[in-house]
Parts: sequence; C-alpha cells; structure tokens
Amino acid sequence: MKIEDLVVLANAGFSKTEILGFAGQNQNQNQNQNQNQNQNQNQNQNQNQNQNQNQNQNQNQNQNQNQNQNQNQNQNQNDMVLEAINKLTATIQASNIQNTGNGGVNSPRTEKDIINDMLKIMN
Repeated sequence: MKIEDLVVLANAGFSKTEILGFAGQNQNQNQNQNQNQNQNQNQNQNQNQNQNQNQNQNQNQNQNQNQNQNQNQNQNQNDMVLEAINKLTATIQASNIQNTGNGGVNSPRTEKDIINDMLKIMN
C-alpha cells in the first residue's frame, strides 16, 4: 500500500488497526496473485515440455517407420535380383546341358545370348 493511500485512509477516519488490516489484506492478495501467476507459468512450462516430448516421440516413430519401409523395399529389391540371377543361372545350366554331347549341332552360348536372356527375365 502506498503512503498516499495510508494518508487518505487516516483522513477518512480509519484507525491504525483498521489501516494495518487493509494493508495486510492487500499483501495477502498480492501474494496470492503472485502464487497464481507462478502456478500458471509452471503449468504452461509443463504443458510445453509435454508437447515437445510428444512431438519428439512422433518424429522418432515416423523415422522408425520410414526406416522399416526402406529396409522392406531394399529387401524386396534384393529378393527380385536374386530370383533373376537364379533363373539366369538355371537357364545357362540348362543350355550347357543341352549343348553337351550334340557334337556341335548347337553353338555355345555367347555373352549377347546371356545378356538377352537376363533382359527377358528382368522385364
């Protein structure tokens, strides 16, 4: 309470005890307001921390999902390449078996023949 307020109250006829009672009430009100402000600030800080934690968790989950998807795509591509290689190997082996013992009736397979077979299998 300001001095001017005390003078006004004294001039209005209030006793010293009454004025001190008013001053005490004002102090209590100010303390309560400060406590409420501090509580609100703490609550806001806690809410912000929780929001940040949730955002970080969501980002981590998205990153994990993306990594898993990429790993699955890579694995599928690897599987497809291995399957094509296996088919090509089987084709080459079959042609080699077919060419043995024929006395040169069929000519041996060339690199171009193998490349064409690979392209056919991959398409």
